[in-house]
Amino acid sequence: MNLVYAFDPERFYLGKPCKAEHYWPDSALSLRSIKHHYCVACRGRKKADWLLSFIDTAAMGLADNERLGPVCKGGHLWHGRELTLRAKGKCLECERARKRDLNPDQRKQKNALARASYARRPYDSELQREKNRAARERLKGDPERFDRYINLKRQYALEQRRNRGMVPQELRVLRKAIRQAGRLPSVARLVAMEQWRYWRENPEAKRQAKVEQKKHQWRFKYLTSLDLRLYTREKARRRKLRERKQATWKISVLQLRARFSRFNHCCAYCGASGDMQIEHVKPISQGGLHHISNIVPACLSCNYAKHTDPMERWYRSQPFFDPARLALIQSLTGSPETEQLSLGLAC
Repeated sequence: MNLVYAFDPERFYLGKPCKAEHYWPDSALSLRSIKHHYCVACRGRKKADWLLSFIDTAAMGLADNERLGPVCKGGHLWHGRELTLRAKGKCLECERARKRDLNPDQRKQKNALARASYARRPYDSELQREKNRAARERLKGDPERFDRYINLKRQYALEQRRNRGMVPQELRVLRKAIRQAGRLPSVARLVAMEQWRYWRENPEAKRQAKVEQKKHQWRFKYLTSLDLRLYTREKARRRKLRERKQATWKISVLQLRARFSRFNHCCAYCGASGDMQIEHVKPISQGGLHHISNIVPACLSCNYAKHTDPMERWYRSQPFFDPARLALIQSLTGSPETEQLSLGLAC
C-alpha cells in the first residue's frame, strides 16, 4: 500500500530546498512554515521521522484512531515498510500478542472491564453505521473476516441485552417517542398549565384567587414592615376616636419612629424588645389625647396590664420599675396644661 502525504495549506507551503536537502515526497521542494518560513524538517522535534505526522491515514482507509509510527520493539512492520501500525500509541500486533499470553483469570478480568466500559458508553446508531462502513472498506479484500467481525458484535450485543433483561417492543417504542418529543415540561409546569386552564373556564374562581393572593401579600408586608404596622395601628386609633367624636391628630410614621427610637424600639416600661404597641400614657378614656406628646412604645403585656390605670401609680407598683425610665417617659410626654392647650388649638 502506498503512503499518502498531506499538509495544511493554511500553515505550510512548498518552498525552495533547505540546506539539509529535506525534500517533500515526489518533489524537489522543502516544506516550510507560512508564519516563520523555516523548514519543518530542520526545526522539528523528531527530524528523522518528520514525515510521519503528515501521513494522511483517512485517505489510506485507516481507522480514526490508527496511526503509522516508528517500528515497535517487536519489529512488526506495516506492509513491509519501516513503519508500525499503532492505535493510541500502542502497536496493534504487540497488543494482540499480549492478549494471547494472558492467563484465563487475567483475560476474564480484562474482558469484564471492557464490558463495563462498553456498557457505560452511550450508543449512537449513526456513529456505529459509520464505523461499520469504514470497517467494510478496510476489509474489502477479506469478506469472510468482516462477516465474522459483524456476527461477533451482534452476538455480544444480544448477550448484553439478555444480561440486562430483554426490553419489550412497547417499551422501546415508548422510549423512542420520548426521545423524539424533546425536553418534556416539569411537574411544576404541568400544574401551572392545569391551573391556567381551570381559571380560563372559571373566571370567578380566578378573581377569588387574586383577592386571596392580595390578602396574603398585604399580610406578609404587614409582618415585615415596621412603617406599615405603625401606620395601620395609628389609623385604627384615629378611626375609633372619630367614632367617639373626640379630637384627633394625625401622627406621621416619622414621628412614631422618632419616638420609638428614643426608647431603642423597646418597651418604655419593662425594656423588653419585640413588636411594640402604641401606648397612650394618659388613657384616652380618662381624657388623654391621641397626640405624639401622649404616646410611648409598650409591649403587649404592659399595654394590657396598665389598661386605664394612671401611669405613674401603676408603674411604681410593678417589679420592673425603673426610675430612669420613668424620668424619660415624663420628659417626653406633655403635662396636662400642655394637653389642654393643644386641645383648645385643635378645636
